[in-house]
Amino acid sequence: MKRDGFPSRVGEILERTFEKLGIAKKMKEQRILKLWRKAVGERISQHTHPFLIRKGVLFVRVDSSVWLAQLNYLKEDIIYKLNREEEGVIKDIYFRLGARENDT
Repeated sequence: MKRDGFPSRVGEILERTFEKLGIAKKMKEQRILKLWRKAVGERISQHTHPFLIRKGVLFVRVDSSVWLAQLNYLKEDIIYKLNREEEGVIKDIYFRLGARENDT
């Protein structure tokens, strides 16, 4: 119950609890990974696989050096689109050459 005498909403209680436990940040990171396709579009998502977020850096596997170069050029725009959805979670993106997870 809040100090003003009205009960707290369940969502507010859960949000505060998740923040205290450090779960809220992980949940935001997972939402970013799921938002990848929406942020970059179908064509780019066919050549990429985001697989990790560590200390604000999103790690993405890219299936060719041509796409790697193109994505480095588009990096700032992609960061902007992802952060527009999840409030500044991503500070940088590291693209690395490698097979997409479902291609192995």
